[in-house]
Amino acid sequence: MAYRTRQMFVGQRTQTINALRAHLAEHGVIAATSKCGLKKLSAMIDDQTVTLPCKVRELARVYVSHIAGLTAQIAEMTESPI
Repeated sequence: MAYRTRQMFVGQRTQTINALRAHLAEHGVIAATSKCGLKKLSAMIDDQTVTLPCKVRELARVYVSHIAGLTAQIAEMTESPI
């Protein structure tokens, strides 16, 4: 059960990252598909010189927060499997 739960979290994280990338691409914010790309997207969300509507910026932060939560869950399950 622990392995499948961890795999589900990994899948959810991937889906969430892809959704974030797609939504931001609609607004001209594009980054590579990697950990570095995600860091770049996060930085662009907080960068006030990047033109994004306030609501898009707020929603993107929700995605980033959710991704961080999933990453923490994955790490926890990896370190101490049940």
